[in-house]
Amino acid sequence: MLSILIMLNGCAGGPAHQSSETGTEQQAESTEAPAAETGETEIIPEEEKTEETDMKTEILSENEIRITVGTGSFIVKLDENSSAAALRELLAEGDRTISASNYGGFEKVCALGTTLPSNDVQTTTSAGDVMLYSGNQIVIFYGANSWAYTRLGRVEGLSAEDLESILSGPETEITLSLK
Repeated sequence: MLSILIMLNGCAGGPAHQSSETGTEQQAESTEAPAAETGETEIIPEEEKTEETDMKTEILSENEIRITVGTGSFIVKLDENSSAAALRELLAEGDRTISASNYGGFEKVCALGTTLPSNDVQTTTSAGDVMLYSGNQIVIFYGANSWAYTRLGRVEGLSAEDLESILSGPETEITLSLK
């Protein structure tokens, strides 16, 4: 009787052990899936980074800059004017982190710390517009406003809701860069 019990335990131990390993593998696989489904940022080891996963280090085209606000980041396609060219030239010297504040529930205003050439025109803005105000402030709109601004460019690929989510937060700094 004892030998039958030992034999049964031995048989039961084998498949249970295999099942346990398979369960662990399945658990590991399922733990990776939710991160992708929930949109959480996945940390990728340096040796596994590809051109697609390492977008923040790529050099943007001549008419683009990147703006980072908190953990959000987006590309701005610059207009062809002397103000946008001066901004890009300024950023060629290095990334620029500048103070920012929310204003009016429709824009993030950022003190550039230097003056760029301006050519203000009465404009009605919309979500995604990036403007120069008074020659020394960058204004990024997630709503609309009418005022005299110099157009710098426009945010690419984000909805008004996405922009509002990124820009309306409590962040007091933004970073402008060419990468």
